Amino acid sequence: KDVELDLIAINRQLHDAIVETYDDRHVEIYNATEQQRIAENISLAINQIRNGTTEPMTLDFGSGTGNLSEKLLDSGAAVLAADISEASLMYLQKKLPGKNDKLSTHVLNGRDLSDLEMNRFDLVAKYSVLHHIPDYLMAISELIRVTKPGGILYIDHEVTPGYWLGEHNYMEYLSE
Repeated sequence: KDVELDLIAINRQLHDAIVETYDDRHVEIYNATEQQRIAENISLAINQIRNGTTEPMTLDFGSGTGNLSEKLLDSGAAVLAADISEASLMYLQKKLPGKNDKLSTHVLNGRDLSDLEMNRFDLVAKYSVLHHIPDYLMAISELIRVTKPGGILYIDHEVTPGYWLGEHNYMEYLSE
């Protein structure tokens, strides 16, 4: 448990320290092609849950500087952006000043979502986060717990360099 807490603390400190340059450091995420793909997937997910709900309640788990939060807000959802980095959450609020009426933030403890009630969200989304979490299977269980029955759990990650290079083994893997 001490190692797990150390990893959480180190992750928090690192993301607090690089918040101002995070988006620029991650061209594999912040490029036009990947951003369009994500926006289309988020729009599709929101449209799947919109029936009867004019403003779906969504959780952006591990929101960081708001990659998914912005797309969720643009799709008409209310968003709880949750991250272990308080600096990232403050940056996110500054980054999206005209959207803060539908955006709230929550500092995660890095271990579980015990402070969030069960069946709260129409859509729970995460992008490129699980590799930061010591017990990612428990995290997925928690994400399911806070998703409403009939809601959507959206798990995404940027593709590997092999995808863009068209490496034979990777492309064969994808076709299977």
